[in-house]
Parts: sequence; C-alpha cells; structure tokens
Amino acid sequence: MLWAHSVLDAGLGVSTVLISVQVIVFPALVWAFGGSRPGWLFIGCVPIMIIGMLLTGGVFGADETAANPTRGAIFGVLSGVLYGVYIFGIHHSRKVAGDFIVAPVQVGTIAAGVMTAVAGLTLGGLDFDLGWDGWG
Repeated sequence: MLWAHSVLDAGLGVSTVLISVQVIVFPALVWAFGGSRPGWLFIGCVPIMIIGMLLTGGVFGADETAANPTRGAIFGVLSGVLYGVYIFGIHHSRKVAGDFIVAPVQVGTIAAGVMTAVAGLTLGGLDFDLGWDGWG
C-alpha cells in the first residue's frame, strides 16, 4: 500500500528507486541479527546508494508535476524498509525451520491480506466493485 501511494504521489520512477532501500536494509538486518557481515565492497557502496536515493527522492529539487513528492518519497523509503524487514523474516524463517519451504511466504501473504483489510476498513472501506476491467 505504501509503495502504491508513493507511485501516486511521487511518480513511478522515483518510487521504484526509493523502494530499493531494501538492498541496504536486508544486509544490515542480517549483519545485526544474523551475525553475517557484508563485504567491504558493499559497505563502501552504501553511502553512494543513499546519495542516489536522496537525489532521486527530491532532496535537491522534486518533480514539480508530482502530486505530493515529499509524502511520496517518505512512503517509498518506508515501503523499502518494510520490504527489507519482510525479506529478512523469510531469510530467518528458512534458517530456523529449513523444512518449512512454503510457510514463510504463506504467513507473509496472509499477514499482508489481513493488514490490507484492516487498513482498507480503517481508511474508508473496501471497494470490490471494480468492474471486469478492474479485476483483469
């Protein structure tokens, strides 16, 4: 949901770059909680990736045609952080219970469905009347 709103607020290109913060978040979580340290090359590239995301996110000038570039940038980065946490959760689940191949994705999918329903009901309701083209 955050990424979809980021696309609407900041644009598709900006949102696609900002969600890539998960490339930094996942290894950081593995390093912090899994004990597997990333290589020096990756650590050296992190500042460059952050600068690229800042430039794309509009720190030095936003796209004037965007509906709400600041909110879009915040939603884009936040969606990337949460996606990194999700990937870490799947990674950790596979390490803890290697026999459960489908369970982490199944739990993630169910949790996403429940949270989407809760957010939809909280923020104004669920609309299932999309028409055939909408469902397609």
